[in-house]
Amino acid sequence: MRRISLAGIFGACLVLLLSQAVPAATEKVYEFNMSDYHPATHHLSKFIDEWADKIHKDSNGRIKIRVYHGAVLLPPNNTWPGVSKGLADLGCSFRYESFGKTFQEYIGDFMIGAPTGKVVQQIQYEAYEKFPELRAEWKDNKVIVLATSPRTNIHNSIRPLRVPSDLKGLQIRVTVGGAAEVIKTWGGTPVFAPISESYEMLQKKTVQGIMAGTDVLKSFRLAEVCNYTINLAAQYHPHFFICMNWDKYKSLPPDLQKVIDDSMPWARRIVQEILDDQEPIAVSFAKGLGKGYQFYNPTPQELAQWVDPIQPLMVKWATSVDAKGLPGTALYNFVRERVKAYSK
Repeated sequence: MRRISLAGIFGACLVLLLSQAVPAATEKVYEFNMSDYHPATHHLSKFIDEWADKIHKDSNGRIKIRVYHGAVLLPPNNTWPGVSKGLADLGCSFRYESFGKTFQEYIGDFMIGAPTGKVVQQIQYEAYEKFPELRAEWKDNKVIVLATSPRTNIHNSIRPLRVPSDLKGLQIRVTVGGAAEVIKTWGGTPVFAPISESYEMLQKKTVQGIMAGTDVLKSFRLAEVCNYTINLAAQYHPHFFICMNWDKYKSLPPDLQKVIDDSMPWARRIVQEILDDQEPIAVSFAKGLGKGYQFYNPTPQELAQWVDPIQPLMVKWATSVDAKGLPGTALYNFVRERVKAYSK
């Protein structure tokens, strides 16, 4: 009698366990693909895999996201428009495309002097809520996460930099956009080149420095060909995103849409922590090379010599946005006020 009872109890527990672990036969399983341009071993790729696993678990197996790393589905500059066109169901990248983001383009340029990426991300979200023009530039997909790259500093192989006049005679690799105008204003010579070519250019002295996040000292091993970094927080790039095609999102029933939505605050926090953590990791890498790599934090007086000449440039950019019928000056004033508030 006892044996039968124990067997019955075991069977009931097994049925209950299976009913919780496996979606009911009548429940549809939604399968999606996701484009990520980073290699599978990249720190952000590992997070994307973790997020996809979380969604699968939180949906009780009813949402399955297969992540394709290494730009297999879409190149980074076509991820945002590609997802909106249905070429991928979800995507992770920066807004590298040059169209449809006039307002967004300048937020990072107005962030000079912001203390951390976390602060920049917060200002980005505040601007997103305040300015409908900014939301309009992100309307084509369901935005799951917005985040920013680490602060942009200047790294060079020739000499320590303290004030802008120290840049004279140096050729500095930059990306397209406002960075070139910034370097010119400071007295350096900008050279356009992709990050993938920077190591060889620095090694051959084609350029003597690079304007980029400190994370590249490790991720692209540029600490091997640079010797000095000045921490300026000259620019940020707060247009990293994780997004989902609207039709795919709307194909989910409300309870599964809620699974996606509920993951957003967690994902937003973790992504920015991962991005911000790359700077101290890179600093440790550079110092660990044993060649006396130097990092310098300018004094407030020195920092003012970098920031003050850029103020008219930022005003010019804001005015150019105003000319396009967008509140560029209002955005500039808002961002500068928030940077000041968060820097206290």
